[in-house]
Amino acid sequence: KPIQPELGLFLENVSELAIPVMSTYWSRQFGEIDVGAFGARGVGLFSYLYHEYVTAIGAACVQGQGQLGTRPDALLRCRILANNLTRGLIPGPFMHEVPIEGLPVWQKISKWQATVGAAYRSFSRPYKHFPEYLLLGKTVRPPDVDCEQVETYFWRRDAKGKPRKNGPPVSKHALSLAAVTAGTFEAGDGSHATFVVNATPNEREAIVHFGSARETTVFSPSREGIERAHGKDIALVLPPFGIRVLIR
Repeated sequence: KPIQPELGLFLENVSELAIPVMSTYWSRQFGEIDVGAFGARGVGLFSYLYHEYVTAIGAACVQGQGQLGTRPDALLRCRILANNLTRGLIPGPFMHEVPIEGLPVWQKISKWQATVGAAYRSFSRPYKHFPEYLLLGKTVRPPDVDCEQVETYFWRRDAKGKPRKNGPPVSKHALSLAAVTAGTFEAGDGSHATFVVNATPNEREAIVHFGSARETTVFSPSREGIERAHGKDIALVLPPFGIRVLIR
């Protein structure tokens, strides 16, 4: 650091005891399905506790793919990308899964890629406009959200499942997910920003339940003011892969 103050050093899988003496810590956090136990769901506990201290990277969904990357439903992958935003993680999906349409290198884009790519581009927009929350803020408990459930699926390793070339057999499992998810961050000035994210390619309605009635400003992902609201419960209509940021 004395030689090059702008140096950024990332290390992966170091002891927590080393975090205070490092610039940052590279934490890859993206588990969602079968995390730690059969049927268990993953939560972003590490980033929830350490968000304002260390850099955490959220990649694509690993659990649920099966060995060698058996792809889950696009809706599940979109939910993982939404988790990146609501947990304040640096988004880092696989490049070939979020191609940029129109570039010569991408001669053909599947429906799966088009869906996941659209989600990734939408969910990446707020980082530029809300850095005091998403990059520097403290993670706090988000409000409850009422919304529709969507049906999706993933693949689980299964000795009695469908054999696959160059990989173990897998079986397909249904999964129900909330269409809308949310995460909340506290900035240095004490204000809270709740990022409400539609993780689906369809318009969705949601009601956000705060614990107290306060003046709330609703912003677009590019920080354009949409409306002011007051009360404990705020109803939203979210466009496909849409985001609303509620600052109070």
